[in-house]
Amino acid sequence: MDRKETVYMRPEISELRPELAEFLHQLGTIRAFSPKTVEAYAYDLSQFCAFLGEKIGIDWRIENIDQESIKMYIEHLADKGNAPITRGRKLASLKSLFGYLLSDGRIKSDPTSQIRMPKRCDKEPSYLSEDEYKRLLKAVKDNATRYFIERDTAIV
Repeated sequence: MDRKETVYMRPEISELRPELAEFLHQLGTIRAFSPKTVEAYAYDLSQFCAFLGEKIGIDWRIENIDQESIKMYIEHLADKGNAPITRGRKLASLKSLFGYLLSDGRIKSDPTSQIRMPKRCDKEPSYLSEDEYKRLLKAVKDNATRYFIERDTAIV
């Protein structure tokens, strides 16, 4: 099965609030997160900022964000049809941000500390039918080099 690569519309760092830009910079430099991970955080946080802009208005300040605002955002994501795993990732981004701001002394309390991660629905595993399994084995035998045929067959 092909893995779908997620492409994030990366917000420009200059468009973000200074606190967010500093947080993202810290993720990429001090914590050595990969550029794609930092990009995912930037995307998640920019979506949260957009939500706050709509809900609170353009003049919102990071220290005025409360637990209720974050819960409303998570509910908003659920209403839009975001899966629990997606909502969890976005909440994890917020938890990291507010943890950073708290440790840096920019806020007095973490509004995410009492918010639980959404429950994930575990998918039932899917299995190959007997016919699919036989076709897979045949593909391995037909395409594997003689050096790797035993290994590839054992893997399948």
